Amino acid sequence: MADRGFRKLWFPGCGLDGCPRVYASLGYDVWATDISRSAVAVQRQMAEQPYDGLRDEDISRLRYYLPNLQSWTHGALHAHVHDFREPFPWGECDCILNIRSFQGLPSDSLNKASRTFYTALREGGHAFFDTQNVQGDSRDVLEDALLDVGFTLPGIETQRWYRHAIRDAGIIANFVMGRPVLSRKGARYRGRGADAAAKADEELLIDISAQYQRRVEASSEEQQRIWNDTTITIAHIVYNTG
Repeated sequence: MADRGFRKLWFPGCGLDGCPRVYASLGYDVWATDISRSAVAVQRQMAEQPYDGLRDEDISRLRYYLPNLQSWTHGALHAHVHDFREPFPWGECDCILNIRSFQGLPSDSLNKASRTFYTALREGGHAFFDTQNVQGDSRDVLEDALLDVGFTLPGIETQRWYRHAIRDAGIIANFVMGRPVLSRKGARYRGRGADAAAKADEELLIDISAQYQRRVEASSEEQQRIWNDTTITIAHIVYNTG
């Protein structure tokens, strides 16, 4: 983030997470917001305490990856009660980090939050959405909400082709650590003929995955162009599964 000049970070729906305090200790100006007053109170308590969780060698390593850090004097942690479906009132930010407080929203709230996040970011800003066990068409829902308000999701066409090709082939699979794995919970893989069906689907999955890899390679230059363009506002959805 530092190599792009990102300095002002927003953690919407921060809860009791310690990340805002860590980033503030590294020199970032951090806004941590939540609708819970008790969560904000805890964030404020953390902001008042010196952070000593990083050793000198850790700081040195981080400065290797974040060279701009050594020229910053200090950061700050600002904690406020705020509903992230409402406009962000503290000026534009460079980067948003939403940790597992986006995926469970109902449709209307999802759309409102997406609009808030997009308008809160400066041109060329990035938003990261950390999720847990989001599978299948539920991924389309999250992605559509962000795409509809103007975010660019690098590689989305290729990723969606992969998921939809697996679904349309009738294969019952979940993504685990980024790779599709047959779901033995599916009726297709139980009872008489289950082993044959699973074997056939495994072979088909290998073929689809090979096609996906070729698509990734073919689009690599375009994806690099997007990453290098500092005028594009980008969203990243991290699909944690396992």
